[in-house]
Amino acid sequence: MDFGPIDIRHLPNIASQYDFTTLNPEPYDFITIEELPDHNTNLDTYERLLIHTAIRNNLIVISENEKFLPYKEEGLQLIW
Repeated sequence: MDFGPIDIRHLPNIASQYDFTTLNPEPYDFITIEELPDHNTNLDTYERLLIHTAIRNNLIVISENEKFLPYKEEGLQLIW
């Protein structure tokens, strides 16, 4: 899939067109984020929340961020 340059304001519509699931973190995700191992990847809070929420909800993350790779052993489904 090549989406070309995307205006961020159109992202929800594009996600819907392709039947993507968008993340809506719940309070529990914020409370339990510290359960995610560090793996010495220096992820920021948003990246940790993304990975943790995706694992908990059995969702696939589409990213080329190599720092995400160690989390595949934690159950992260990663595509790139």
